[in-house]
Amino acid sequence: MKKRLTEIPHTPEGVLMRLKEKITDILHIDPAKQRALVDRFVNNIFMNTPGPRTNFAKVNINNELTKNRMTIKVFFKFLRILNIKKVKFSITIVTERDFEVTVDEEISLFTTDFKDDAE
Repeated sequence: MKKRLTEIPHTPEGVLMRLKEKITDILHIDPAKQRALVDRFVNNIFMNTPGPRTNFAKVNINNELTKNRMTIKVFFKFLRILNIKKVKFSITIVTERDFEVTVDEEISLFTTDFKDDAE
């Protein structure tokens, strides 16, 4: 079940979760597909070795991705799970005197060699 964006707090950690939810909506990633992507990510890390460590990692990551708060570390893990190649951040701030400043930064992420199912 998708979280409604109104249920996610307007905090720094909540903003990242709101962005994550918007990304999953646009890319049509439902909870089942997200679990499959996490499985693929964890299996790739553990080189398809089954066991309690693999299951524990899958449960932990799925829990991190379904809370209503998210750290920047978990947000970037989420992007790696999606096999994202590049991220561009753009922040616009407005000062007390209505001076608007926009800055942006582009980050190339390490991508894996497994095929993206969306292509």
